[in-house]
Amino acid sequence: MAYNPREHLIQIQNRPFYPAGWRLYELSIKHPGANFDSEILFLDAEKNLVVVKVRLYLGVDYATSERKTEAVKSGKLSELDKVETSAKARCCRDFGISTESALEYGRPTSMREAERARERKENT
Repeated sequence: MAYNPREHLIQIQNRPFYPAGWRLYELSIKHPGANFDSEILFLDAEKNLVVVKVRLYLGVDYATSERKTEAVKSGKLSELDKVETSAKARCCRDFGISTESALEYGRPTSMREAERARERKENT
């Protein structure tokens, strides 16, 4: 059975959301050779603040990878794992793994085009 990201959408404030853990799982399925590098750019224990940079790339080396991205996130130092996971999820978005892509999964192209046309008409 194929992985279906739509099955893992949750509702947050009445809006669909694709949790970071499932994004990382989908990344491992679609890109088994994907690698992450994480780096703390700034840390202030007194202010409970941390800034993390994460790089995602395919292959053995970021510099020579044909496909790569990076993201920077900040948050509470006491929630360092959450901040790092958030940065990883942002990188996944750049690889086409996001709430939007999960919502589109399995929908016929004609339905997507009709919905986009309706949204454009509503926004004008």
